Amino acid sequence: MFVENSRSNLEAIRAAIATNDYQKVALEAHSIKGSSGNIGATIIMQTVEKLEQLNQKHNLQGVSDLLTELVEFINKIQEFIDNKSNIE
Repeated sequence: MFVENSRSNLEAIRAAIATNDYQKVALEAHSIKGSSGNIGATIIMQTVEKLEQLNQKHNLQGVSDLLTELVEFINKIQEFIDNKSNIE
């Protein structure tokens, strides 16, 4: 569920960035931050915090790299889940 929701949040962030909707970026980022905190994914939380800081300054330069990092982290979680279910 975390992976699916996070991917949806990231797509919403991309769309919000395209329209300079800083409020939507903040809302979606906060959602990822909270859910990653719930599962103990601190590296994702830290990356989202960087995204939030840039967004608060209305400076979206570098956000693309942060989104790429987040996608990679989420993909790693999905790989772990897939591998774990194959073992069981």
